[in-house]
Amino acid sequence: MEKCQRKVVKHVGYHEWKIENFSPLIDVSELIVGKPTFLESLSFTVENTVPNLWYLRMGFDGDKSGNKEWISRSLATTEKTEPVRAMCSLFILNNKQEKKFIQYFNNIEKSSNIAWYSKKFLEVKTLLNNRDEFLPNNQVTIGTEVIIYDFYVAPVGIKESSKTPKHSIYEDLKQLLVSGVASDVTLLLGNKEFKVHKAILMARCPEFLKTFIDTEDNAITVNEKKIMPKMDSKTFEMVLEFIYTDKICDLEDNVVLLLEAADKFKLQPLKDMYEEFLSDSIDIDNAIRIMDLAYRSNASQLFELVTEFIVANITKVMKTPTYAEVINVNPSISSIFVERLATLVQVPCLT
Repeated sequence: MEKCQRKVVKHVGYHEWKIENFSPLIDVSELIVGKPTFLESLSFTVENTVPNLWYLRMGFDGDKSGNKEWISRSLATTEKTEPVRAMCSLFILNNKQEKKFIQYFNNIEKSSNIAWYSKKFLEVKTLLNNRDEFLPNNQVTIGTEVIIYDFYVAPVGIKESSKTPKHSIYEDLKQLLVSGVASDVTLLLGNKEFKVHKAILMARCPEFLKTFIDTEDNAITVNEKKIMPKMDSKTFEMVLEFIYTDKICDLEDNVVLLLEAADKFKLQPLKDMYEEFLSDSIDIDNAIRIMDLAYRSNASQLFELVTEFIVANITKVMKTPTYAEVINVNPSISSIFVERLATLVQVPCLT
C-alpha cells in the first residue's frame, strides 16, 4: 500500500446564464404566494473534482399573490452529485461584465444535497429602472462562481508490505527513541534530556538539519538555539515521536501547540495532518480562533479556507464572544477581513 499525503485543493467553477427577452417573463410568470414559478438553467459542473452537477433557478416573489416585487435566485445540486464541501457567490453581470448584487453562501460540511436560496435577491424595479446597465437588448445575465474544497491525495513513493510484519517500523523506531540506544546527541529542554540520533533528525527535520550543520556540539539546549522557544517538554516529546515514527498521539488534544511546532520545525506532513483535521471542524463559533491559529502557524491552506468561511458568514462570526478577543490580540486579522471584503463586495452604481 502506498503512503500518501493529503492537501486541501480548491476547485473553482464559473457559470453564466443568459436569459433573453426578459421583460415579458415578468408579466407571464404565474405567482402564487409561497409557490413562485422558476426558470431553470441547464446543469453545469465544476471540473477536476468529485462528480457534481449544479443548476440555477430564477423566479419572482412578493408578499401578495401576483405582486412581483422581488427577483429570487437559487443554486442547487442535482441527485448525481457526490458529497462536497462548497461555497458559492451569486450575482448579475452588468453591461460592462462587472459583478453586481453579489451574495455569498457556503456549505462547510460535506453534503450531496446543497440548495442555496435568496428569496429577495434583487428588486424588480431596480432592474427595470436600470435597463441600459442590467438589461442590454432585453437580456439579463445571471452568474455564479462555485468553489469546491477537496483533499488531493498524493503518493510519496513509499510502499508498505501487504503482509503484517512481526515488528513494525513504527514500534521499532519508537523504542529506539524511548531507549536512547546508540544515541549520539542530547537535546536539553528545561530539566529534561532527550537522547536522540542525529542522522534520523537530520533526515526527517529541516530545522534539525540546519542546527546540526551549524554546530558539532553533542549536547544542545533547544531553547537557547531558538529551535522552538517556549516549548514544554511534553510537546517536544510528541514532536520527536512524530519525527521518528510519522505518527502522533492525542491529535485533538494538542492542536494549537503541535500546529505551531510543525511550523517552527518545518514538519510539513504534521502541518498537513492538522490542517486537514481543522478544516473538517470549522464552524461559526471556532472559525475566528482557527483563522488566528492558521495565521500564526503559516498554515496557508487552512487560512484560505477559514477566511472564505468567515467572509461568507461575517455577521454571525462577529457576534461570537471570541471575535473581539482575537481581534484585540491580533489586529492584523481585522485588516485581512477589510481587504478581502473590499475585493468581494461591490456596491452597485445605480443611475
